Amino acid sequence: SIDSRSKIMDRINSVLQSKGQFDFLKTERQIFSNNLILIDSKLPEILSQIVYEFYSSNKSNVSDLVENTNTKNPLGFDISNEHKFYEYKIKRFLTDIALGMMPSKVWTGQYDATGGYLIVKESGEILCYHIYNRNEFEDYLFNNTKLDTASSSRHDFGTVYKENGEMYGGNKMAHNATKIIECHSYKDFRKRFATLEKSRGNDLDVHYNIFEKKAYKEDEEDSFVPQVISLSVPA
Repeated sequence: SIDSRSKIMDRINSVLQSKGQFDFLKTERQIFSNNLILIDSKLPEILSQIVYEFYSSNKSNVSDLVENTNTKNPLGFDISNEHKFYEYKIKRFLTDIALGMMPSKVWTGQYDATGGYLIVKESGEILCYHIYNRNEFEDYLFNNTKLDTASSSRHDFGTVYKENGEMYGGNKMAHNATKIIECHSYKDFRKRFATLEKSRGNDLDVHYNIFEKKAYKEDEEDSFVPQVISLSVPA
């Protein structure tokens, strides 16, 4: 068991030294995957490559990670004419993240801000980008965004496990979860509810009213019929 200070990078190197390889499977949440595909159909794979570059090198700046990814060109884009496929797509991703996209909510492409954007630097300097300065705004995000390492114990990632004779890496529960509960906020606290999914993306149409403490299943007529449902999630 590798549990060093740089354990994620060390585990990746150990897998590579053992003649193993890494293949992207899917994101942890289907909603996030669909949000990425809405921006660009290749974005999930591109992000997986950038995260891989981050954990297998000493780079953390997004611009450097994208440059490394572009050099390797893992998705096989035609870069004979020096098209900046990776940079362009990541800039769109960063812009949507900055202007409203959340991993756990369906993204429609509608920005929270439509007039301008204020950025406060660590020095206290305030930068203002108008909607017409979109290119400058994208360049700022691209050149000033870094990746950081989250807690692998808290978020349960960076492990290798075996299932049905196949080796997998990441979060075991994310790969083969039984049931996932997603909480949804609402201005009227009496209408706040949670939804239940099974096996990441197989929506069971179960709504649990948090205020009433009752679970409802949506029928074909889009009405809610009270139904006794057992919710079981991994600890």
